[in-house]
Amino acid sequence: MENKNVIEKKENAARSVYASPKVDVQEIDNEYILQAEIPGASKESVTVTVKDGELEIRAETDISSPGDEVYTEFENIVYHRKFQLGRDIDTESVKAEVNNGVLTLVLLKSEESKSRNIDIN
Repeated sequence: MENKNVIEKKENAARSVYASPKVDVQEIDNEYILQAEIPGASKESVTVTVKDGELEIRAETDISSPGDEVYTEFENIVYHRKFQLGRDIDTESVKAEVNNGVLTLVLLKSEESKSRNIDIN
């Protein structure tokens, strides 16, 4: 009886797929909180760019393995999303954090857009 491999080695196993991450945006007092789902992406793979009133998010997963892949259905995921920012955002003070597959951005409102009480004479 001849010994046959049950699983044949797969050529070009790893693929990349492109995805638009799901987001939630909340307004809290003087800031907006944007949360984007980027499961599997490391902190090092995430880039957040603000340019000309546009916010761009990019992230990528890496499923490379130390050994030769015999068979895989995993895919590298490249996340990408753009948002047009309102004039009320202070683009110089955007803060970002990645935790458990969620990118959280804090977008502060500019001083000019904050409400204030007007003294009446």
